[in-house]
Amino acid sequence: MPVNSLSMLVNALDALTAIGLTDHRTRSPPMHFYSPGNPHVIIDVNPKRPATTILNELATLCIYYGIADMAGRRQYTEAVFDCLWDNVYVAEVIISNRGRLATASNTTTTGSLKPLGDQFQPRFFYLANAKNIDLATAFVTAMNAIRTFSSRGSTEVVAGYIYTDPGPQWDASIVFPDAHRPVRRLPPYLEYRYVIFSMRLALIYMFEHRRIAELGITFRIDDVYLGSALLIKGKPDQIAVATLDASATTA
Repeated sequence: MPVNSLSMLVNALDALTAIGLTDHRTRSPPMHFYSPGNPHVIIDVNPKRPATTILNELATLCIYYGIADMAGRRQYTEAVFDCLWDNVYVAEVIISNRGRLATASNTTTTGSLKPLGDQFQPRFFYLANAKNIDLATAFVTAMNAIRTFSSRGSTEVVAGYIYTDPGPQWDASIVFPDAHRPVRRLPPYLEYRYVIFSMRLALIYMFEHRRIAELGITFRIDDVYLGSALLIKGKPDQIAVATLDASATTA
């Protein structure tokens, strides 16, 4: 049965954000993700019996690759994905319309994710002459960044990433112009949790402004500049990746 594509993508992004902000090395009971703002689709993650829990890192991979596969084929339907790790079934992901196939009981209302503390203040702005980006591509690119960074400790300092992209099928990337600059010597630092949470906020910003297009993000705490990211159309080897100018870093 078909599902609402936007509701599925939003709930998947929220689910990955919720898991990404936890310790990826811990285990969780069955997960049930539901967003009141997009109530049409439910996402369940169930450990394969006899296991009663699943590693958070594996739950992230299961959701990401299942959703990316559906979005890549533009086939938004109810589905059950079996997840394998080293050829062992570890979990199943269930995508369903509300009130149908959902089975897990540990409910996470992803639409109520709370802002991070520490006076974290990401700022968003469209790039000059911003190119429009396909909706599914923008979501999968943001979800891939969350998948990549959630494998690190959420409070570890971001270092060494020049860009992330979800692969050749998707015509977008997230570039980090400050990658070659030294890490700040004193706190506050740019931590992975700030980037993870900002991926979700970036999509919200674009929906509020009714345009899915190339976007800049600056990361700040108490108005201290920590770093930046760019959601761009294309791949870094296809474009000139310039650092943000003065007007961007003060956006």
